[in-house]
Amino acid sequence: MGVRPEDRATRWLDQHGPLRLSDLAGQLDVSAPSASRIINRLADDGLVLRRTPTTIDGRSS
Repeated sequence: MGVRPEDRATRWLDQHGPLRLSDLAGQLDVSAPSASRIINRLADDGLVLRRTPTTIDGRSS
């Protein structure tokens, strides 16, 4: 049985700190939508905090 994507993501974030979703997707070798679903599940479980977009243009900084 392999390592769950959620486990890989939490391990990576714990070791390296916060980053953009697209960067996390690259580190995990998954698509951005897949990384978004992973982060949503972790956030729903209270394991990560979502970064809010900037007020200037709506994208993350």
